Amino acid sequence: MKKNLLKTAVVLLLGIVTQSCLTYQIEHVEGTVKFSPKKDDVFTNPKLRNYVAKTPNPSIVLRVPDAEKSILSESKYGNSNIYSAIEKELMKANFAVRDRALFNQTLKSGDNYDNIRKSTNTDLILEVIESAPIKLTTNRYTNKRGRAKTAKFPIVYYGFKVEFKIISVKENSLVGNYIFYYTPCLNGCTNTYYANGAIYPIGGYKSLPKSYEYRFDKNSVAEFYKISTQRLIKEIKK
Repeated sequence: MKKNLLKTAVVLLLGIVTQSCLTYQIEHVEGTVKFSPKKDDVFTNPKLRNYVAKTPNPSIVLRVPDAEKSILSESKYGNSNIYSAIEKELMKANFAVRDRALFNQTLKSGDNYDNIRKSTNTDLILEVIESAPIKLTTNRYTNKRGRAKTAKFPIVYYGFKVEFKIISVKENSLVGNYIFYYTPCLNGCTNTYYANGAIYPIGGYKSLPKSYEYRFDKNSVAEFYKISTQRLIKEIKK
């Protein structure tokens, strides 16, 4: 019995050692990576600012992209969470948020904007145009001694972007366009970076590093949209 236990322990130990050796056969560096924020691209027509400034509760409806074509499909990120996050921020800012389902039904009926305005009592349409991850690549990092270093391979992270546009229903014209960006590692991300793209906390690997695949979970995307909507409202009310 004791011999069997001893053999099992030896096999496990050899497996751990072998795994560790295989891990470190992959070229890697340890250090801190930083990215600079990407500048938002915003446009607000003065007519929109005047309307919002003079209207205590501006009426607005959220128009969402086709679920089949959008990266925001329910199976990916939970679009109901995302759209709710946008509408909640609008309501907090005293916008009168109209029923999205009624608006989409009216839109599909083929009515012009004037009829849509009358039937839904909506003055503004906030449309989600695009949402997508953005690849960020560098080979620059700072080691534990604070010295700038250059890796022999690219270190890849992913940010995110969302684009909105605002349409005046009354004038049937574009009155605002906004692209907001999320950039990771603004204050630095300290990890072990592998040549195959894997990223692990220093000393935190549990298995042979695999190629790094970036994922946004539903909560992260909803939070990004929440912050982006706050930034959009701030731009409108300047």
